[in-house]
Amino acid sequence: MEYLVVRCPKCSMPSAVRLGSVSHMCPYCGSRFRISEGTIIAKARNGREASELIRRILTQYH
Repeated sequence: MEYLVVRCPKCSMPSAVRLGSVSHMCPYCGSRFRISEGTIIAKARNGREASELIRRILTQYH
């Protein structure tokens, strides 16, 4: 199953969303947003790849 890595429009944190989803709840700030309102950062072939991409993005913050 493919995933998108999206950035929350409210808190700017990245999270994984299944490809084809219409909305998503941010695991960091709890806001629900339409995928079209967030920024798509990357596309991943599976959940493991999406998690790795998010880990890399988060390490850039620190």
